[in-house]
Amino acid sequence: MAEKTAITRAIGWWQGILPATIERRHLMMGITCLFFVVTFFIYHSFDQGPTAFNIPILTADAILHGRLDIANGKELTHIDWAFDRGKYYMVEPPGTVLTVLPGVALFGAGINQTTISVVIGSLNAAAVHRLLVGLKKRISTQVALTILFIFGTMYWWTATNGGVWYFAHTLAVLFLFAAIYFTLVSRNPFVAGFFLGCAYLTRLPTIFTTPFFLIMFSDLWLKWSNDVPIWKRFDLRPLALFGLGLGIFIAFAAVYNYLRFATVMPGTAYDRWLDYHRATLQPSAITHGLFDRSYISRHLPVILKELPIFKGSEPYIVIPQGGMALWLTTPAFIYAFFVGARGRIAWALTIALLALGVTIGVVFARGMPDFIHRFSDDFPKGLNFPGQIELFPFITLIALAIVIGTRHRDKLVLACWAAIILTAIPHIFVAFNGFPQFGYRFALDYYPFLFLLVVKGMGENLKWHHYAIIAICVVINFMGVLWWYEFTPDHARGVDWLAW
Repeated sequence: MAEKTAITRAIGWWQGILPATIERRHLMMGITCLFFVVTFFIYHSFDQGPTAFNIPILTADAILHGRLDIANGKELTHIDWAFDRGKYYMVEPPGTVLTVLPGVALFGAGINQTTISVVIGSLNAAAVHRLLVGLKKRISTQVALTILFIFGTMYWWTATNGGVWYFAHTLAVLFLFAAIYFTLVSRNPFVAGFFLGCAYLTRLPTIFTTPFFLIMFSDLWLKWSNDVPIWKRFDLRPLALFGLGLGIFIAFAAVYNYLRFATVMPGTAYDRWLDYHRATLQPSAITHGLFDRSYISRHLPVILKELPIFKGSEPYIVIPQGGMALWLTTPAFIYAFFVGARGRIAWALTIALLALGVTIGVVFARGMPDFIHRFSDDFPKGLNFPGQIELFPFITLIALAIVIGTRHRDKLVLACWAAIILTAIPHIFVAFNGFPQFGYRFALDYYPFLFLLVVKGMGENLKWHHYAIIAICVVINFMGVLWWYEFTPDHARGVDWLAW
């Protein structure tokens, strides 16, 4: 290449001075370890210390004392409880509890849950890098894409929070990347199912990513041949191994729920939470229970079009705690839409839809009253089209990406979109959209698969614009961490950095 990026030159220089006896795999392992150390240092530099929402630690301590409920739960009014027959239980699945259990056994209930979350986030940095190594990416590409996910997405903000909801996301993403590794690199259906089960035991919606693994393992359990009867084309052993690995944790969750609520249904804890907290919630928040199609309008606008609030005075940019669009918090995600796009028509249509969606999002976004007033004084908070048709370009763009993947029979593209869409569907029917949050935290349940599309969309050799957009992603998420964790607690410069 005539032009080399700074990253490529730096890595090339280090490779040049390393002794010839050092093999590539040792270099890769060294980079992996370096990612763990650097990520821990940076994440830990911005964490806010022990969190008040340390229910996994409290539950782990209770288990060590022979009970599943929290004895003094009634006194801890700041925590969400699943209340049943006079006892207070943790609402979230027990994956985080099992993770902190050894630490609580060794160091007691005073262990710092936020620090554990930071360690998990650092391990995930290593996991992402190992995945990229296994996918045979160039060293410069490995480094850049690992930086993209660890510092260029809301995973950074989430991992440094430490609260129970965010800790669960941090941990589930690690398990999903492990499952993906044992699907794409070191192929093992049982281990992949095992780690998917771990993710399910941490975040229930991750179970809907199962189609990704079934599709990617299809070459093991499905033989396309017209020479044999259809019933002989299936090899059930890989499916059984995958199901066994996953089933261990589904069974564990069922037993766990039965011991607490006398039912194996996974959503029972959330029903008990709603029954207990209903009186303290705004009636308009749960007009149709926890799940209803009317709640879609609380999610899709945040996922696809919500922007920060722009002001004419300090701090000029205010972050809405209700969430922001995925393409804004991580602009590199737009490369997911270009996977498989070939020919001028496909490229032109993809670019046109993307440009239209972003333009509508910018022009008609909430939080830009001065700009909107140039068009009309009747819409001081922005324009809302009937039926939210302003989301149509993005929805069409996703549909186009799926059609292109289907047309080219790209198994990875189809598998990723299957995981993303099937996981997103239950999200958008929930009464609450995950606030307070930077970005849209529910999307972390399928971020690893969106990341795979970006990896494929960027290709083998990253260009200057890839590095540029990765840098922009890091800056945006660094701002999110600063605004939220550094400036807001101290009310820096006497202004509001966050808003609803």
